Amino acid sequence: MPWYGILFVPGGVLLLLCFGVLLLVRTCLLVITVQGQSMAPTLHHGDRVLAIRPLRQRWVQKGQVVLFRQSFSGEAPDDLPLSLHIKRVVALAGEAYRSSIHPTEYSAHVFQEEQAYLWQVPRDHIFVCGDNREQSIDSRSWGPLPLRNVRGIVVKQLPPSPDALSAQSEIAQRSICDEQPN
Repeated sequence: MPWYGILFVPGGVLLLLCFGVLLLVRTCLLVITVQGQSMAPTLHHGDRVLAIRPLRQRWVQKGQVVLFRQSFSGEAPDDLPLSLHIKRVVALAGEAYRSSIHPTEYSAHVFQEEQAYLWQVPRDHIFVCGDNREQSIDSRSWGPLPLRNVRGIVVKQLPPSPDALSAQSEIAQRSICDEQPN
C-alpha cells in the first residue's frame, strides 16, 4: 500500500493528526543547552531550557529570557551560523537603559552622561543583558537588539538529559574508585 493509503484506512486519520501535532511541536518549540556563564546564577553551563518561538514580536516582554541570533552592521539574522545566544530582556522599545559599560561602537541610540551611558531603545528593538553582568557581553557593548533576531522565549528549565546523567554517574564512579587506598 502506498504511504498515502493510510489516509483511507481506519486509524489513518489519527496517524495523520499525530504527525501534524508532532510537526507543530517541532516548529514551535526549541530545546537548547546553555553554554557559558553569562546567565548565572539563573542558568549555568550545561543547563537545558525549553523555549517557544514567538509568532508575534509583541510576545517579548521585559524580564523574559530570550534566545536570539546576533547580527552586526545590517546582516540578516538568517544568514548567520546556527548559534543562538541567551540573555534577559531589560528594556523594551521606547525605554532607556543606563549602563556604566563603554559601548564598543557609538550609535545614535547611546548618549554619554557623567559617568554612565544612556541607551535609548529604538522601535522594533529590545535591550538584553546576561544575569551575570561581569561575564556577559550583551547590549551594553553592542547596543539594542532587533526584535527580528529573537528566535525563542524561554518558558522552562528542563532536567538534565539522560546522557548527561549517565556521564555524571560514570565520572562519580571513577572518582570514587580513584580515591580508594591501595
